[in-house]
Amino acid sequence: MEKIYFYSPAFAITPLNNDNNGFLNTVPLYLNSHIKKVRPDLFNSIAWTKVRMLPVNQERLINEINQLDIDILMLSIYVWNEHHIYSIVKGLKEKLNKPIKIVAGGPCVDPFRNKNYFDEHPEFDYAVYAQGEDAFVSIIDNIVNQKPLTVLSTKNLAWTDSGQMKLSAFEFLRLKEGSPYLESAELLEQIVSDINSDPDYAPYTVWFPYESSKGCPYNCSYCDWTSGLTHKTYHRVFSIEEEIDLLGRLGLTNFELSDANFGQHRQDIEIIKTMVKLKEQKGYQFRKFIGSNHSKLKIDENFKILELLFESEISDNAVFALQDIDPVVLKNISRPSVPWETLLDYLLPIKRKYPNILYYSELIKGLPGQTRASWEDTLIKTSEHLLTGVHPWIILPGSPAGYDPEYVKTMQIVTKPINFGQELVYNVVVETYSYDLKDFAYITLLSDLIIQHETVRNIVDKRLLFDQIKTSEHVESTLDSIVKQFDLPEYNAGINKITSTFLARFYAEYKYPRDFIKQTMQHIYK
Repeated sequence: MEKIYFYSPAFAITPLNNDNNGFLNTVPLYLNSHIKKVRPDLFNSIAWTKVRMLPVNQERLINEINQLDIDILMLSIYVWNEHHIYSIVKGLKEKLNKPIKIVAGGPCVDPFRNKNYFDEHPEFDYAVYAQGEDAFVSIIDNIVNQKPLTVLSTKNLAWTDSGQMKLSAFEFLRLKEGSPYLESAELLEQIVSDINSDPDYAPYTVWFPYESSKGCPYNCSYCDWTSGLTHKTYHRVFSIEEEIDLLGRLGLTNFELSDANFGQHRQDIEIIKTMVKLKEQKGYQFRKFIGSNHSKLKIDENFKILELLFESEISDNAVFALQDIDPVVLKNISRPSVPWETLLDYLLPIKRKYPNILYYSELIKGLPGQTRASWEDTLIKTSEHLLTGVHPWIILPGSPAGYDPEYVKTMQIVTKPINFGQELVYNVVVETYSYDLKDFAYITLLSDLIIQHETVRNIVDKRLLFDQIKTSEHVESTLDSIVKQFDLPEYNAGINKITSTFLARFYAEYKYPRDFIKQTMQHIYK
């Protein structure tokens, strides 16, 4: 029996919001379900001994691997844990009681483009890219039965042979039939039980990433959904009621949309209707359903789903992944989207019907085509109706901006490694053809003012505010401070301190302009 330790630290403090949300990694459920169906002999040769989603230091990881007598360490690597995992595995094997195999997988594992991947990470025995179900079967067959790996018989897998990297071809695996949650119910119950009984998880809110489809038909330049390898998609065919009933019985309460385009398929609204029905019939405590990965174009279905969630009190917020509303920017990033005015036609009526719901925008600062003026316009229009959420443009290796040099050249993309703290160093875009570093500092200033400061959010006439900011005697020195902060640790905390200082000086400089006070009070009493 090969004992598996699956390590996917996704409960580290969320890098961009500093909250304690964490995600239950469902990859073991997919791998377990697939090997159980296609190779029951191999399924009976493995045991998921430990599935850990909280980060640990190397000493604790070594102790747990030794104590549990682990044979295979599987790592799920993405931007929020990439630096941590690559650091923790260095020298790991030499400190263990016995030899183990290490398998790396996840969106940041890219041997298909990086031919030096194993030179850079010699600790790994296998590197799985894209979907891992078939690759997992090949790995277990290789370990258990010593069946040789060949580039013809395996898919989505890289390994070394006599010091040379071998790379099998990519395949988009359509696993249309069945439910990995139901088929791996015992494993899911084990994972949930471990989380509930481990006091280390107590400070965290656990989110279950719910997924009913795979792939994305679009090619947004900032996104790595399919690593640029395919635009094929499929949705699962399964017993919706049995699946949702299992999640309810296990006491799962918080769900995060993990489809690329939830609402794209007819069954998506049936999933929500089933959640509503089972909550009413069986008293399941479904109380949070979040995510911005709604269908890009089926806006009518999106709002039907939102209304069901609001009416049943399964969700108290809605997040709209706008990224930007400027047509030039949207074209530059190949982002399919309904026009902002069309979204408002749906948004305003549902806001009137459900006034206590929190409605958020999700914007990305630093996209090509943005300028100081266009960003002002985007913030003014969106913040009138939505609470503002802004993320920097982080370059993901599997996104077009990460692997297409022509796109980088055309958009004149310049990046800078920025330290967000807690081993989180991201490659952030700070210049493109449409803005320079000082402009990006200005974009950052406006974004942080609206996100962090209630008095700024409550000002109705933000164009007046922005005009006053541009003429402030403190603005240039503030922008210089922000530019310097890009090279310093603890990026978020540093920016917040700079913008708070600016706001205090700004209000003192203008003695709280009468128009701002009047409009703020009108907004509050309204």
